[in-house]
Amino acid sequence: ELNFQQSYLGGEIPAELFNLPSLTKAYLHQSGFTGSVPETVTNATQLVRFYIHENKLEGPLPVVEFDNGGADTKVNLMGNFFTFEEVKPYHDIKSSFAGFTDDYQLAKETEEVTADMGSSLTWSLTVEGGEAYSWFKDNIEVPVSTEDSYSIGSVSAEDQGVYVCKVQSSLVPNFDIRATYILNGGTVIPAIESAYSSEDGNTVHAAFNFEMADPSEEAANFVAIINGDTVQVTSATLSESDANVIELVLATAIPDKDATATLSYALGALEGSTGGTVAAFGPIDITNNVITGVNDLKLKMNIYPNPVADVLLVSGQSNIDKISIIDFSGKTVMQFNNLNNNNVSLPVQSIKSGIYLIKIESNKKQLVQKIIKK
Repeated sequence: ELNFQQSYLGGEIPAELFNLPSLTKAYLHQSGFTGSVPETVTNATQLVRFYIHENKLEGPLPVVEFDNGGADTKVNLMGNFFTFEEVKPYHDIKSSFAGFTDDYQLAKETEEVTADMGSSLTWSLTVEGGEAYSWFKDNIEVPVSTEDSYSIGSVSAEDQGVYVCKVQSSLVPNFDIRATYILNGGTVIPAIESAYSSEDGNTVHAAFNFEMADPSEEAANFVAIINGDTVQVTSATLSESDANVIELVLATAIPDKDATATLSYALGALEGSTGGTVAAFGPIDITNNVITGVNDLKLKMNIYPNPVADVLLVSGQSNIDKISIIDFSGKTVMQFNNLNNNNVSLPVQSIKSGIYLIKIESNKKQLVQKIIKK
């Protein structure tokens, strides 16, 4: 008895094994054997167990004439790379065996594909002697195609899954030769769409065309250049109001509205929310929203409570002329004009929860600050 089942053995099966005169059991299955079954297997007529299934064997496949007529013999050929013609002789005499298993063979190794959202793909399969082709997805019994190829015109996340093409022939009934395809479908490779600064110049907002995953480990891979000097990005966080936006805090703020600034990203591990690594980009221009004098005014204004639920209080040393509340798309959702007061109460209970910018104008100066509406 030879028992090499589920071993790490590979390569071709040694021809000498089947010349052993007293060999009755050959358990060679579920290992890594390749090549053809040696012709010497026809010498092993005393076999009562001939298990070679789930290797990577291919034809030709010799036929053993078992001395006992197969009455006590069990044979398993399943899951190799044999053809219809090669397995047919065993199927023709399978009723003489005590046990026979060969439900399917393989046409090829499993193929795994990662496809971008919206891309197209086609799998084609040609099997010698194949007459009927059926494609199945995720073990669903109804085929998605009965052609020798299967195409997806525009890949979406719903297309992700395991596809199996089963090919049948009248030469060997109730048997198929199959191929398996794994589609990691609908994977988006996020791309940068724009970059823009906050009005105090401390933060750069990087807007992507897809919702982003946690970027906190990627700050060092961003590079900001302001007026020709490299400025460190100290942190990267996902915007609370827009999952397409990453907020980058600068070690040195963009100084004024006349400054020039660019942003670059060196290839790292930045991903979209469902995977797909962001490609390196840049330098791209940062839209400069810096308001001159914002830092001077900021010292003279108190804005509270923040977060706010109902009423936001703004107070300062100077009279306040105008207050605007702006969402992150740039839309003004509330505006208060002609205030002429240094203490203002703003009813904000009607606006939706989220993150906003409050812009305060006083004595021809402006302050912009982030607020959170609960």
